[in-house]
Amino acid sequence: MATKPMADEHHLVRHCKKKFLIWKDGQVVGVQPEAFALRAPSAERKQETYLSAVHYEHFEGDHKAKMKACCQATPLEPKPEDRLLLINAGLLKKHGTYDHYRVRALHMPKADRKSYAGIHGLPVKTDADLNNRLLTQCVLERMSVNDAMSV
Repeated sequence: MATKPMADEHHLVRHCKKKFLIWKDGQVVGVQPEAFALRAPSAERKQETYLSAVHYEHFEGDHKAKMKACCQATPLEPKPEDRLLLINAGLLKKHGTYDHYRVRALHMPKADRKSYAGIHGLPVKTDADLNNRLLTQCVLERMSVNDAMSV
């Protein structure tokens, strides 16, 4: 299965753990830049080179049905208070292209996960300014896992 750039009008969904959310008065008001940081190498794994996500348009149905399907397609076990970040591929490309950065959304289907996608072009050394730019300009929605699974 071939990896290909996602169309600008398409979206990807990224699981975001509760610890990366910014809360105010019991409501999520933002996401910390570390949510878009690549994990450093360890004894068990190599340096992460991209962030995993799910291709939203791969699924059928209305918005809630697609978000539920994306939640179910993530390899992690999302907790109810975690969030699903709906990210537009075109905005990611637009706001991730500046200085020497060239951030892109790629659809990377696998035999067992046809909806698999990734955010490529992020620097190994986290750039908080880039991550803030992406989180504030490209994330269209922060749906709770609890809401997504309540369909």
